[in-house]
Amino acid sequence: MFTPKNHDLSLPDWGPYSKCYAGASHIADRRLGLRFDLSVFPALYRRRIDVPNVTWESGWHPWECGPAFEYFSTRHELVWKDKVYADIAWFPLADGAGGTGRGEGLLARCEFVNATARGVPVALHAMASMNFPTASNYSAEALRRIEVTAANAGNNSSGNGGGVLVKHSLDYDTLDFAVPAPDNHLVADGLLRGEVRGHGFLDGSGLGGRFGRDAGDTVRYTFALTEPMDDARLVVRGRGQGSFRVTGFAGPDAQEKTGTLAFAGGDFRNIEMAIGKLAPGQHSLRLEAMEAGGAAEIAFLALVPAASGPVTVVEKEWSPRPEILRSDGIPAAAFPDNVSGFPDALRTTKQLRGVHGSGRNAAAPDDPGARLILKYPDAPAHYGIAWDTADFEVRQILNSELDSFVRYKAHDHVNETLRGNGEGHFTNVFIRPVTLAPKSRTVIWGLVCQGTPEALAEKFALFFEGDAAVRAARHELAHRKARRRAFTFAVNPAGRAFAFSQNRMAATTLSNAVFPVYTQRQQVRHRPPGRWWNSLYTWDSGFIGLGLLEIDAAQAEDNLSQYLTAPGNPHAAFIHHGSMVPMQIHLAHEVWNRLGAGGAAGKASLKKHYASLRQYYRFLAGHAEGSTLRTLRSDLLRSWDYFYNSGWDDYPPQKHMHEAGLADRVTPVVTTALAIRCAKTLALAARELGEATGSDDGGGDAALAADVAGYEADIAAFGEALERHAWDAEAGYYSYVVHDADGNPAGPLRHPASGTNYNRGLDGLFPLVAGAAGAVGDAGRRGLLLERLFDPARVWTEIGLTAVDRSAPYYRRDGYWSGTVWFPQQWFFWKTMLDLARPDLALAIAQRALETWRAEVDESYHCFEHFLIETGRGCGWHQFSGLSTPVMIFYAACYCPGRLSVGFDAWVRASRFSARATQFESEILFPGGGGRMARSVLVCMRAGPRYRVTWNGGELAAPAVSEPVPGLLAVTLAAEARATTPGRLEVRAVQPSEQPTPVE
Repeated sequence: MFTPKNHDLSLPDWGPYSKCYAGASHIADRRLGLRFDLSVFPALYRRRIDVPNVTWESGWHPWECGPAFEYFSTRHELVWKDKVYADIAWFPLADGAGGTGRGEGLLARCEFVNATARGVPVALHAMASMNFPTASNYSAEALRRIEVTAANAGNNSSGNGGGVLVKHSLDYDTLDFAVPAPDNHLVADGLLRGEVRGHGFLDGSGLGGRFGRDAGDTVRYTFALTEPMDDARLVVRGRGQGSFRVTGFAGPDAQEKTGTLAFAGGDFRNIEMAIGKLAPGQHSLRLEAMEAGGAAEIAFLALVPAASGPVTVVEKEWSPRPEILRSDGIPAAAFPDNVSGFPDALRTTKQLRGVHGSGRNAAAPDDPGARLILKYPDAPAHYGIAWDTADFEVRQILNSELDSFVRYKAHDHVNETLRGNGEGHFTNVFIRPVTLAPKSRTVIWGLVCQGTPEALAEKFALFFEGDAAVRAARHELAHRKARRRAFTFAVNPAGRAFAFSQNRMAATTLSNAVFPVYTQRQQVRHRPPGRWWNSLYTWDSGFIGLGLLEIDAAQAEDNLSQYLTAPGNPHAAFIHHGSMVPMQIHLAHEVWNRLGAGGAAGKASLKKHYASLRQYYRFLAGHAEGSTLRTLRSDLLRSWDYFYNSGWDDYPPQKHMHEAGLADRVTPVVTTALAIRCAKTLALAARELGEATGSDDGGGDAALAADVAGYEADIAAFGEALERHAWDAEAGYYSYVVHDADGNPAGPLRHPASGTNYNRGLDGLFPLVAGAAGAVGDAGRRGLLLERLFDPARVWTEIGLTAVDRSAPYYRRDGYWSGTVWFPQQWFFWKTMLDLARPDLALAIAQRALETWRAEVDESYHCFEHFLIETGRGCGWHQFSGLSTPVMIFYAACYCPGRLSVGFDAWVRASRFSARATQFESEILFPGGGGRMARSVLVCMRAGPRYRVTWNGGELAAPAVSEPVPGLLAVTLAAEARATTPGRLEVRAVQPSEQPTPVE
């Protein structure tokens, strides 16, 4: 058995979590997956309304953000570019301002800027809504939940004094499929084996999928009774097709009951079987499919005493419509001017005027009308909204979306209830008009909070305390303090030109966060690559973690932990969605190097994550039960049973392989190459842990020593497989390899029309990244591969490395990966150049990426997925973190004092910069492999002083040390005689400038 772990992120309950419209959100109920949204956005008064949808370009941009949402802001362009705009900032209530540090709410600051020579009338909308969990991570349809009822019912899974005992269908002891599938131990999205999501299930999940498809499919449950149950009957609520043999529930005579349950029909129904008298204790139940061809789904099982009567299921509806309360918590419906006929306590502005004493022509902004309390039926807390302005009205919008509806209704100046399809509800605080004088700025303050009505009333009182000038001064002071916690890169002067584009990327990476995402039977906060992907994504998340490491190491490690499962998890060796690129192992390596793997923090992280990462790797390498990655007889790996691509959606040989139906017998290069790299990392981790145990052989206890031996065996086997079967000397690339029907390697995959190797591209160069002996140990081979990589007619372009060799006959200018430049591969080869002691090439990769990024972001404010070679312009998703985060890594490496950057073949045991980044010392191990070549590292110091560099006490000078960018030292270290001995690298300022240049 295994102990499930918490997969939620350690982020606050208030944050930018919306999947609909930009603004602030609150996790109203984590277990149920309820989210309260308050979207605040500007408009041109009685003209255009651009609703800030988070799933397409809609005129807004993430602007600034703190690592844990201590502050976050967005920019909304009303007249491009920055002629008329609004910056909307959110930050937690401080002590003395209605907050106690426990996450009760946020202050909102909206600053309108008119940079034109004419006055501009604008408006400000605040849209409040309650959002519900969906039928899947990819659906917008609210999940319909059920409740089970019966006389004396107890909706639980333990005895309840003779009442109904309900068992969730996923609370099984074991589930065994007669015909195992590749994903038995790696179910996508962290679902449990056999789990399906949808309507009609308890908590939206049940048992189904392949269950019942093959004779012998078996599920086992245990029911625990604390008291006897007379005349018990088994109730199974299910649908689909198939017959199941039932065994279990031994009675007083110790004889098990047997019977048959038959499923028939597309609708859920209760299927019953008499059991008889049951004594207290543990009772087992076994359901086994009797024939092939079925497909059954089970919502729940129940043990029911005869006296309880029928078991009934009630589908519960979510209610998006709040009750609107006075600021003292009294329902508005209690007032005599209530107009009947409005469902669910909806009120018009006229009624709110009577309730709150405010309205369109309110004279004082501290009037009680400038606030609302909303109570949604399904959420435990009340929500309060307040705004410090006089000209407003409160409207109700009865529609499922705002994007087209409020645009259509922009000129409805009469109705205060805007009626659409009635499938949703938004409470709209409509502040209008706000007149912006020429060349002016105007600030409007707001508050959103949650709690009891009494607590909200206290927060309102504090928010409105003092006259208008006093309030504004108090709020501005709070804003200035909070804004200091928004992340910005501290850089040397040479990096200033890139600062705007990099800070926008940091804000995008941090604010790309959503709730809820479902995994491992939990609703969790998650950082997706962009909110268009309302889902998990394994390799993007690894790069998000790498980007976070440049911002906040704790957030990076939190991101890592979310995708690692508890050791022994039978359902998921790790959280998997999409391309099987093992970024979590690379991320762990970077985290340990940053923390110092030999220090207390590094070792704590190693101990915390090693077992889960080992489990991850064993599945990747084909060792774990159920893994099909290593089923061919070549020791080359293929992951097509789990996802259609190996990291690049339309990579030519991969696309052809699927079209030709060859996925069961063709292997790429990248999967095997990265397995080698991961094995090297985990071997280092196991040795470090072994040293922590005090073992004399440095290999730790017997289990760790066996791990190291296993990793080394894999490194050798995978490396030999690439050399024997994948290397194509004629093409100068490693090949996709075709296997025969028996799984034996038969030769390279070739382009049918030309006969050339089909893998002329970055996949064919990945053995360099692996540090495979054949690729890097042979100087001639290494030189040829580097020539391919940096040939301007092939892979090296004016904006970086492209995925497909441009001289290949299958190169396309209009592909998703062919004809474009993405940044994840830049990162892999950037680090590899440091492994190969080519810091010049590493810097060439980094600088082209930074220039490409700066040009686009400075122009459009967008952080794109990829870039077209022909124009250098960005395209794809416009608020992308994910695979674009390497630009922050390059920026930090080159321009941020206090950064050590190393290749993959480096294990940083300790690393420390002085406070002003003018001194540095580290302990680094460069393990064997690749002919024990020289290695390079980058050390970014404070620009200005001249530095002395030593390695193991010996001073290094040019050409081993260079300063290609002011403050950035490129250090090349000769091969060490002993690969198991760490070396000591030190950098010290020896001739400071008269006045050190300040870091900005």
